[in-house]
Amino acid sequence: MTILITGATGTVGAGLSARLANEGLSIRVMTRSPETSSFPMSIQVVKGDFADLASLRSAMDGVSTLFLLNAVCPDELHHGITAVNAAHQAGVRNIVYLSVMDAEKFVGVPHFAAKVAVERAIRDLGFSGAVLRPNYFMQNDLDALPVLIKHSVYPMVIGSRGISMVDVRDIVDAAAIELIRLERGSRAGSVETHKLVGADVITAEVATEIWSSELGKPIHYVGDDLTAAEEQMAKGMPLSIAFDLCRMFEVFQTNGFIASSNDVEQFTSLLGRSPRSYRSFVRETLSEFA
Repeated sequence: MTILITGATGTVGAGLSARLANEGLSIRVMTRSPETSSFPMSIQVVKGDFADLASLRSAMDGVSTLFLLNAVCPDELHHGITAVNAAHQAGVRNIVYLSVMDAEKFVGVPHFAAKVAVERAIRDLGFSGAVLRPNYFMQNDLDALPVLIKHSVYPMVIGSRGISMVDVRDIVDAAAIELIRLERGSRAGSVETHKLVGADVITAEVATEIWSSELGKPIHYVGDDLTAAEEQMAKGMPLSIAFDLCRMFEVFQTNGFIASSNDVEQFTSLLGRSPRSYRSFVRETLSEFA
């Protein structure tokens, strides 16, 4: 029996691979470039690409449990549905899928809509498993670090409504818990849904206060201009992805993205501890940077 991890070179996938390496399980990771990857010796590395069905089928041969993470891109829906069908054909029993919180409420965001369809396909095809629905990743703010330090500006256009940011390390721990349970047979027969959230409600004002406190200097918010944000993002990524992400930030600004107290309690129960705080993330980030 083997667990296949997709998206294995990204922040979540790499952390999950390292987390599972010493669990005594058969772990396989899929990457487009095995020759340049670095994983623990206990992990099997295979070449695979969501756009290459033959490679997907080969990667899933003999797999019992799939961790499905496919990146935000214009082909996200096609990649996700293809992967789910390839898993079904290969006899994979369990899927743990990384989705997004409240995706069905905001299908005007392209990658939210894609995730809703993939979730449905997983259920319709009769898998056991879990859908993990995280809030905005705290680690997304690592991209802001040079601007924060050099220009004293918080550039993430999250607005004033509030979001329940989650630490990627908590996402990794939740995914590992579910994968281990499924692979060892302690849970099967249904697809459970978990919201992965932080206990804090972070607004632009709260974020700038925390960064100001931890950096020891005033930090200012860039403002809510989504047109300017899209133009800036498009300098470092395809315009289609910048557009997609700005639709997500528009949801944050207009509606907020706040977890309920029950969501936090359930996630705490799943982890067996409290979720990490945004302030602790900032403090650890600056300590590592120093």
